[in-house]
Amino acid sequence: MSHRTLPLTLLTLLVFLAACNPAYPPTEGVQCRVGDLIDQLMTAAKGKRVVWNNIGGTIANRIDLNNALTGASYRWDELWIHNWAAVTDAQPKLLAADGIHLNRDGHAVRAASIPYFVRSG
Repeated sequence: MSHRTLPLTLLTLLVFLAACNPAYPPTEGVQCRVGDLIDQLMTAAKGKRVVWNNIGGTIANRIDLNNALTGASYRWDELWIHNWAAVTDAQPKLLAADGIHLNRDGHAVRAASIPYFVRSG
């Protein structure tokens, strides 16, 4: 069964990585469009806890995207924000040369940090 067809009812926790693709190229109203996307995904989660990683690095509209995520957390009690931006800001060596995507170490650190975040929440 592909991950695209896995029924959400089988899952107890969803983890999303904030992405800029819905907001690229940078345009006016980014926060609104990303907020709508977050709301759609939260509705689909049907009350399950959702951990969403915010965005670090040098990506355009990073602040707008993270603000949209923070705003959504006030609308959705089930939405927990994993402050990945703080990690990559403190450890830029976790980013690839483009300053946006993670390198191998970055992927490993993020993967290890999510269960810790969930247990401590």
